[in-house]
Amino acid sequence: MWFSELDVLGVCGRAEEDFQGRRIHSYRLAHELMLSRPAGLAQLLTHTFALEQYRRALATAMDKGRHRSIKVAFRFADVASRGPC
Repeated sequence: MWFSELDVLGVCGRAEEDFQGRRIHSYRLAHELMLSRPAGLAQLLTHTFALEQYRRALATAMDKGRHRSIKVAFRFADVASRGPC
């Protein structure tokens, strides 16, 4: 960062939620829900893309209303099947 003259920017987004009569941090709530419903998590993944489709993947993740996306992921198995660079 110093000698390469790079800027590093970070973000941290979380909030508190009102859920079932209690106030809880969103990460803690997500963790509790994952523990209570492990089989249902696959339904959250709505879109997957090959790594070469990164522009489309990011657009889908950024415009959730238009694309009706919840979670967007890359299919890294596509990359692994090609072998070493």
